[in-house]
Amino acid sequence: MKTNAISSFSFDEAVHLWLCENAPTELFTPMWSRAFKKELFLKNYENNLKNLSGLIYAEDVLHNLTYCSYVKTIKYIPMPLYYYSHNESSTTHNKEKNSRNIADLQKVMEYLENFFAKDSFNALIAKIENCNLKIDQIDRYKHLCPPFKLVLKLQRKFTKIKKKALIKKALKGGVNSGI
Repeated sequence: MKTNAISSFSFDEAVHLWLCENAPTELFTPMWSRAFKKELFLKNYENNLKNLSGLIYAEDVLHNLTYCSYVKTIKYIPMPLYYYSHNESSTTHNKEKNSRNIADLQKVMEYLENFFAKDSFNALIAKIENCNLKIDQIDRYKHLCPPFKLVLKLQRKFTKIKKKALIKKALKGGVNSGI
């Protein structure tokens, strides 16, 4: 039976569910799939993102992960409230903009690693999400560097193995263990 009941999770519970589902990108992307408290949104921007201008790709991951440092509760509404229109020429899907997207992915991965460096569990979550970003980056390189397809395929496989190991470590250590 399908229910339209709103579910409420602590941030720790939401992360645990995300990890149990093999950490798909969707918890931290895209921006259009969630609503934000205005005061926390602005606080996050002022404190963390104001000096990071010019990103056109992966900025949603950056915002959502840093925003989560202010969040205690996440609510889930199991019904569509927004309809996304798939656009093949968008920044996300346009392979012509790969070099710019690759550079943005690198900036976001470096920023997240530095941002969460002092918080061991969130640093682990950032590393897991960085694996998702790295896989995206590798997929974009494949279109720019066809001769290196085999090397990139191996890198992608290694990144997926690393991600699984990080997820296992996070689930074993738990959210409050101070991994």
